[in-house]
Amino acid sequence: MELTVIESRVLRALKSRKGFVLAPELADSAKVDYGALMSVCAGLEQRDLVKAKRSELLLLEPTAEGRTYAKTGSPEKRLADAVAEAKAVSLEDAFEKAGLSPAERPIALKWAKQRKWIEFATGNVSANKHADGGVDEALKLLAKGKTDFSKEVADELVSRRLAVAKSEKSVELMITEAGSQAVSIEGQSENEVTRLTSEMLKTGSWKKAAFKEYDVSTVLAPVSIGLRQHYKRLLHHVKEELVGLGFKEVHGPLVETEFWNMDALFMAQDHPAREIHDAFQLEEPCKGTVNDKALLARVKKAHEEGIAGSIGWRYEWNSDTAHRLVCRSQNTGVSARNLAKGLETPARLFSIGKVFRPDVIDWKHFIEFNQCEGIV
Repeated sequence: MELTVIESRVLRALKSRKGFVLAPELADSAKVDYGALMSVCAGLEQRDLVKAKRSELLLLEPTAEGRTYAKTGSPEKRLADAVAEAKAVSLEDAFEKAGLSPAERPIALKWAKQRKWIEFATGNVSANKHADGGVDEALKLLAKGKTDFSKEVADELVSRRLAVAKSEKSVELMITEAGSQAVSIEGQSENEVTRLTSEMLKTGSWKKAAFKEYDVSTVLAPVSIGLRQHYKRLLHHVKEELVGLGFKEVHGPLVETEFWNMDALFMAQDHPAREIHDAFQLEEPCKGTVNDKALLARVKKAHEEGIAGSIGWRYEWNSDTAHRLVCRSQNTGVSARNLAKGLETPARLFSIGKVFRPDVIDWKHFIEFNQCEGIV
């Protein structure tokens, strides 16, 4: 069985130890990075060369309140001690004698009664039994560094927010008989190298190095390269779905006249709705052309007087404004262009393309994005 240098080193380190060894200790003795060790041991475990024993420890860490109680004593302990010293005293006097703050008093009373450290008779409170146990001893041990406690104690400390619980995973490893045999048979040199480096070429140390043989017949996992960008993959998927529904994709220019971008869509030149589509205007060239003069006239009439039952917008339509060039602020102008050409019906058209609108750029806003639109 062929072993890599690291595998051989790990197995030798395990063979020199008896029984299970904690993974961090093994990493130190084998002089291997902990992350690399866990990766190597996963492969060794699959080949039955090592055994792994995994466990999860619940470790406690004191909170600020827990550290305070470790120094001063818990409220219930201080109350019980004060009552025991006074023998019989009113509850208010007991609170004062114990030096409990208003916030600590209900806590002290609840837990002292629950532990049966105190009892009430004839309006006074007296000690019922010696105040031992509770969380005080655990808090002192916790402050000294002890982290593992019984489930009952741990649950109370956590529920009272005197400690926080942290889970820590532990891995122990032990060499198997097959692993011991593999190390003995392998006899692999520690100087065996698997990679030729530029440093080895410079110093000439490659001449004395023992290189690991490569098995060119080994089947390797396929390498995923040239993946389509996620957002472009989404756009491609949307296009495929629409084409599958019988739509035809159409395209239009990124730089458009305001005529096609807004006027042909019956968006008045002075209407507030036009502000929603604030656009980037071109400085040079600043004007475009619309060759269909008859269409220009129809759009002008629709805006000023109205057609097909509409009364229009009732303003003087400006041809210069309509000829201004902008970076298109919406894709609907593509549909307008295709409608103006005269479509054979029935028809289903769609367009997906970039549009541009002024915006404050942050992590979720940009001046450029893609828009999908279509007509049936």
